[in-house]
Amino acid sequence: MSFNKLLQHSISIALDGPLLRAVAGDLIGGAVNLIASPVYKAVHNHFTLSGQELGLALQDSFGRGVGAIGAELGGGPLRNMLRSKLEREIRSQIREVYFDPYATAQGLDDGQRHRLQNAIAAVCGQWLQARQRILSTDRFPEPDIASLFTATADTETSLLLAQIEATPGIEPVPDDVRAFFVASGVLDQTVFFFLRETLRRDERVERTLNALQQQGLQADLIALQRQQTEINQKMMQALQANDLAQINTLLPTLNQLKSATEHLEQMSIFAHRFGDWTVLLDTRLDTLEQNLRAGIGALGGEMHERFDALESMFEELMRTIASGGLGERIQARDELAVYSSDYIQRIEQAVQAFRNVPRYRARAANALGSVLAASGDDKRAEQSLQDALNHTTCDAERALAYHNLFFVYLRRGPGAYAKALDALNQAAELDISYSLWDRELYTVEELLGAGGMGCAFLASKLGGHRKVVLKTLWDSDPAAIQRFYQEAVTMAQCAGRYVVEPLHYGYADAARSKPYIEMEYIEGALDGDSWLIQHGPLSIKQGIQVGQQVAKGIAAAHAAGICHFDLKPSNLLLREQDGNIDVKIIDFGLSSQVLNLQKQLGASRFSGKSAFAQAVFGTLDYAPPEQQGDTRYGPPGPKSDLYAFGVTLYRLISGQSASKPHPRYLRQHEGLHDLIFDCLLDDPAERPESAEAVAAMLSSFSCPVTTPKPSALARQPSEPTAGFQDSLRDGGQGPALVYLPGGTFTMGDDNAPFSNESPAHSVTLDAFYIGQYPVTFGDYDYYCVATGWGKPDDEGWGRGARPVIHVNWDDARRYCEWLSEQTGYHYRLPTEAEWEYACRA
Repeated sequence: MSFNKLLQHSISIALDGPLLRAVAGDLIGGAVNLIASPVYKAVHNHFTLSGQELGLALQDSFGRGVGAIGAELGGGPLRNMLRSKLEREIRSQIREVYFDPYATAQGLDDGQRHRLQNAIAAVCGQWLQARQRILSTDRFPEPDIASLFTATADTETSLLLAQIEATPGIEPVPDDVRAFFVASGVLDQTVFFFLRETLRRDERVERTLNALQQQGLQADLIALQRQQTEINQKMMQALQANDLAQINTLLPTLNQLKSATEHLEQMSIFAHRFGDWTVLLDTRLDTLEQNLRAGIGALGGEMHERFDALESMFEELMRTIASGGLGERIQARDELAVYSSDYIQRIEQAVQAFRNVPRYRARAANALGSVLAASGDDKRAEQSLQDALNHTTCDAERALAYHNLFFVYLRRGPGAYAKALDALNQAAELDISYSLWDRELYTVEELLGAGGMGCAFLASKLGGHRKVVLKTLWDSDPAAIQRFYQEAVTMAQCAGRYVVEPLHYGYADAARSKPYIEMEYIEGALDGDSWLIQHGPLSIKQGIQVGQQVAKGIAAAHAAGICHFDLKPSNLLLREQDGNIDVKIIDFGLSSQVLNLQKQLGASRFSGKSAFAQAVFGTLDYAPPEQQGDTRYGPPGPKSDLYAFGVTLYRLISGQSASKPHPRYLRQHEGLHDLIFDCLLDDPAERPESAEAVAAMLSSFSCPVTTPKPSALARQPSEPTAGFQDSLRDGGQGPALVYLPGGTFTMGDDNAPFSNESPAHSVTLDAFYIGQYPVTFGDYDYYCVATGWGKPDDEGWGRGARPVIHVNWDDARRYCEWLSEQTGYHYRLPTEAEWEYACRA
C-alpha cells in the first residue's frame, strides 16, 4: 500500500475532496486552469500541514479508531460499566450497525459471536500497540494539493487493512476477523472519521474551510442534491433529443455531483454512528491501550463519567440561556429585550465545550445562534446556525436551524427577505410545525414585510388564480386572533372604502398556535414607507388628499368603537390611479397587542438593533405619550390615533424622520401646518376634537399656497441655509447639507448643439436639501468601515477631504440607503433638475 495514497485520502477526508472536485468543475481539465482557480488557491494558501503532521494525525486516529472498535466489542466489562442514558445508542453504532448484521448473515450462534468479538478486540489491541510501525510518520510524503482535485474514487476494500498486512512483523490477521473487517468496512470508516474530526480541530484546516466558505466554494447536501436533480433533468432532455454532445458535456458534471453527494451523505452517517466516540479524541492512547489489555472496564467507567458530565454541562447551559428568557428557538420579539454582555459571554464560553461533541454540537450551535441573534449580532448568529446545519443529520435539529435562520434574515430587512422565505420553507419541509400558513391551501410567492405584530406574505390559493395577502401573527392567543378578525370585519362593513377587506382566518397547525389572516391583495399598492423610497415625499396637494382618506377611515372606526393604536406609514397602502392616490388602512384590530408591545419597547433600548428591531422601535415615533406610559393623560383612546395621524402625515409629506417633526417642511401651507402640529400636542385634550373634524378641515383646504414663484429672468432662489450635518445612529456625523428653497427655472436650451438639451422648458421644484460639497473619501470611507464594504482606490491622489472616485451608481444608491437607515431621514441621489437648480443657486 502506498503511503502517498493514504496521505491523499487523508487530505480528501479532511477537506471534503469530492465536494471540491464538484465545485472546481471544468477547472479540473488542465493544470494551468486549476492552479489559477479560486478553489485551488484557497486550499494552497491555507492548508499548510506537512506530510509528517498528517501522518501523525492518521497514526493517532488509527489508534483511537481501533480502540473504539475494541472497546465496543470487548465483552462484558464495558456493558456493565456503561449505565448512562446514552448506553443503548453508543452500543448500537458498532455492535448493531456493523457486528450484528455481519454475524447474522454468517449464521453465527451466541458462542461463535462471543469468540469472534473477543478475537476482534484482541487484534485491535495488537494494532493499537503497533500503530507507530503500521503508520510510520517518516514515510509520508509532502502533500500534493493538485492531486486533491484530480483524484479518482478508490476501489480498495480497505486502505488500512492493506497497509496493516503489508507491515513487517505484524501477526497475520485471523481469517474470520479479516472477513469481518472486509465485509463491514468499519475499520476505515471509524479511523477516517476520527481523522476528519482531528484535522478539523487544527486552525489551519479551519482557515482553509472558512476561506472556501467565504468564497462560496462549499456546498451543503441539499444544494448538491438540487444541482444533481437539475443536471438529471437536462440529461433526460438530451437523451430524448438524442443530443450526444450535450450528454457527453453533462456526464462528467453529473458524476462529480453524485460523488460529492454520496460523500456528504456518508460523512453524515459516520457522524451519527461515531459521534459519541469523539470523546476518545481527548483520551490518552496509552491509557486506552491499558484499558484494552485490562478488559476495557476502566475505559467503560471513564466513558460513563464523560457522558454524564456532558449531559450535566449541557443542561446547565440551557438553564443559563433560559435565565435570560431565551431558548434554542428564536422568538419574534427576543431582540426587543436587553441582554448583558456578561450573559452573552458566559453562554459563548459554555458552548465551546461542545464544539467537539457531535451529539451536542448542533444543539449548542442553535442555542448560541438564538442568543447572538437576540443580542443583535446577526452575522455571528448566522455563522453559528450554519455550523449547526453542517454538523447534524437530525431532521429536528436541521429544521430548528432553518427556523432560526428565518428570523436572522428577517431582521436584516427587505434585502434578505428572499433568503428568509427560503429558510422558512426549508424548516417546514423538514418539520411542518414550523410553517406559518396552511400549505394545503396556499402557495406563498414572496415575503412582503415583517414587524412587531407579525409578517405578511404574497400568496395564491391552490386551485385558483387569485392573489391574496397572508398576515401571520406572532401572538398565538386564539381569543386575540378572533378579536382581530371580528374587528377587521366590522371595519370592512363600516369603512370598506378605506380599509383592506379580510377574507378568511385560520391556523397553520392543529394546535391553533400559528394564526393567520387572509386579506385582499391590492395590485400595484405600496405601503407608505415603500412609497417614500420609490417616489419620494408627497406634495402638499397629495398629502391633503391622502390625509382626507385616512381621517375618514379613522373616523368610521371610532364611530364603530374601534381604535387603531398603530397608525403609521407602513400600515397605509397607497396606489396611484387616474392621477389620484387611493389609500387603504391595514392592521385594524391589533389594539391590545400593540399596547402590550409598546409597553415592552418602552423598557428596552434602540441602539445596536437589527433593521427589523429598528422598524419595530420606530413605531414609538408615532405613538403619543399616553401610549408610552405617561399616565398624566389617562389611558389611550380615539385621540391617540389623531396623534399618530399627525406624525404619519408629516412623515409622508416631509420624508423626514417622524421622531423630529420640524415646521419648515410645512411652511407652504399654513392651515396644514397648524392642523398637523395640533395633532402632535402632548395633551389629548388639546388635540383636534375628532377624526371627523380633522377630515372636515382637510376638505376645506385649497391647493397649496406658496409665495410667488420667480420669473424666468430672475430665477435665482433666495440665499440657501448654512451647512449642517445629520447625526448618525452610531455616533458619527453625516455629510454636510444645505437647504435650498423651492422655485421655478428654465431648464434646457433650444440653441444647444446637443439634442438632449432641448426643448427649453420651465421646471418648478419644491424646497430640498443637497450636499454642500461632493461626497469625500472621508465620508465614504466611514460608510465602508461601518458596513464592511470595500474602499475604492484613490489612485494615489489621497483620501480625507478629497472627492471620492471609483463609485458607481449602485454603490452610490447603497450609500444613500445606509444614510437613510442611520439618520432616519430619506437620502437619495439628486435629479438632473435638482442638480442644475442647485448649481444655478
